[in-house]
Amino acid sequence: GTVAVDEFMESTSKWFEEERKSFTKSRELVDKAAARMDRSSGGKAVRDITRLETLLKQAIDNHSRLIKASAELSRFADEMVSRKKMQILRNTFDFEEALSSLERVDKPDRLAALISPLLTPKCEKSFQISMIDSIVLKKINQDDMAEKVEDIAGIRITCQFVEDIDRVAELIKERKDMEVLQEKDYIRNIKDSGYRSYHLIISYTVHTANGPKTLPAEIQIRTIGMNFWATIEHSLQYKYKGSIPEHVQQKLSSASSAIDGIDHVLSEVRDEIMDAQVYHLRKEHTVKDILNNIQNLYKVANRREVSKIQDEFYRIYLLDDLAKLQHFSKQLDIISEGYRAQSLN
Repeated sequence: GTVAVDEFMESTSKWFEEERKSFTKSRELVDKAAARMDRSSGGKAVRDITRLETLLKQAIDNHSRLIKASAELSRFADEMVSRKKMQILRNTFDFEEALSSLERVDKPDRLAALISPLLTPKCEKSFQISMIDSIVLKKINQDDMAEKVEDIAGIRITCQFVEDIDRVAELIKERKDMEVLQEKDYIRNIKDSGYRSYHLIISYTVHTANGPKTLPAEIQIRTIGMNFWATIEHSLQYKYKGSIPEHVQQKLSSASSAIDGIDHVLSEVRDEIMDAQVYHLRKEHTVKDILNNIQNLYKVANRREVSKIQDEFYRIYLLDDLAKLQHFSKQLDIISEGYRAQSLN
């Protein structure tokens, strides 16, 4: 839709320009004819010229209105696109409304549903074929290429957090359809250039016209930040043909350290979120146990005494102290057990 509007506006602008030239030429002809008629005093010709001039003015007015309408169309198209974008976002997920809902009601299960997708590993796989010229320059026999060129096929997996890298690597090692031949940990053993990533050289079986064949491949696992740095460094390697200037290399090294710091900060943020999630889940279970016990006590104990227990629970609940809530829950369990024993007797 936006492309169609842009094409319409472009063609309209060209048409306006052509019409403007036509009007200018017509106006000059009218002015010249009017000058000649002033000298000859031809009544009918003057009336014809006047009518022509009137028609030109009306055409100009019509074009002015068309220009205004076209500008209004363009503005409307921009607003339409903006509204559609917002509508798509709202239909997908209204994060603000979800947070607002969590603030209104204490529902840890909702918090878990909201936060869990953000914490699970989201792996983005992209397949990359090595540069053709680098393969050709290696001058390896085609029959031996699969055995001698480990990265002729590869998968790059980008994760959100550093901790996800070890989890993904373990999942790969557990697979039965491939075998891990070699591991290269450039995260704990950073390269001098600042490169950080986790590599697995694996072998897997493919079925060809000549039967099953085992091929090697490389799997690279890294965070989004590591991948961003590696992409920039890789492009610079080609730009400088493998000889990056020292001052550029120093900047790359500093950038790698900065990204490493960011990765660790984000990991800490994730840990805090997970701790908060566990806290709310424990609090929910504790509160549920307390309310069940209070409800059961109303059936067997003195209502005035149970009302005091309930008031004490509300007082502790407002303190937002999980340890005190758990201690109160244990005491309430003892009281409840005592009443249950009495009812049995």
